[in-house]
Formats: sequence, C-alpha cells, structure tokens
Amino acid sequence: MGRIIYINDPYRVRIDRRGYKLFHHTDEDNYHGHLKSLKTCMDLICMMNKNVVPDKPKLRECVLRVSRDDKYKEYVLRKIEKDREKPDYFNVNKGVRI
Repeated sequence: MGRIIYINDPYRVRIDRRGYKLFHHTDEDNYHGHLKSLKTCMDLICMMNKNVVPDKPKLRECVLRVSRDDKYKEYVLRKIEKDREKPDYFNVNKGVRI
C-alpha cells in the first residue's frame, strides 16, 4: 500500500509498486486500474469527469474498470465496437522510386 497523492472526487490516485493506481474511492479493490504516470492518471480523471472517450485501448480498458457510471461505460463500449469494425489504413504507394 502506497500513499494517496492525488484526490479528485470521486477518484483517487495512489503511488504503488507498479506505478500509479487510479481507483474509485468507494471500493478500491474492485474499481481500480494501474497506470505508469501521474499525468496520465490526471488526464484520465479529467476525461471521465467530462464523459470523453480516450483514444488509446489501454486507457479505454482502465476507464471501464474504474468508472461506475453505466451510461458512460455503454458509450465507451459502443466506441470500442465501432473502432473494431473500422478498416485498417493501408498505404498502397510505399514510395515510388524512379
């Protein structure tokens, strides 16, 4: 157990042996995610408060673990499904040499 270094209701950040642990203050054991930097934790808290879906898959997974807002979780899951169906970008012209 580390010490709590950042508080923004209802979320808290604790320094841990794996890096930083972002958790919901009501249930630390079930609603938490591990991140590498404090700035990422603070950005993720800001996104969750504004109901913005993160771009990176790791952060989306962390949002699903930490957040208790069911409407926001549905929005994140819908965005994950939509991105799964999106075709990958493939550059046909990899540089033409003359």
